[in-house]
Amino acid sequence: MRYEWRKIIRWLPRVVSVFMLVFSLGFFVAGSQIGFTVLAKLMIASFLILTMVVAWQSEPIGGAIYIILGSISLIVGMGAQLPLWHFYAAIPFFFTGSAFIMDYIYQEKKDQEEDIDF
Repeated sequence: MRYEWRKIIRWLPRVVSVFMLVFSLGFFVAGSQIGFTVLAKLMIASFLILTMVVAWQSEPIGGAIYIILGSISLIVGMGAQLPLWHFYAAIPFFFTGSAFIMDYIYQEKKDQEEDIDF
């Protein structure tokens, strides 16, 4: 059972980041009514792809980027006085960033425990 939790902790943020990317690409293809231009949608999707690649290579940096994106989403939502449901878009960013950072801490702890055991 312990090994299964390790796999879940490892792959959960990666799966959520892929779902976020697919969701953003769905907005790009379907044409959302939020008022973004095609260029803005393309920039958001490419930035999410870049963030996902960085997070898969370096978990603490990628996690921090996701948390910063969530904070930016909240700040922009408050500044534009958007409806409440726009604020819920920040939740996946905070969750994914926290999950990447937790995975990094968990992996480092496991590596240290394996180094100590003789």
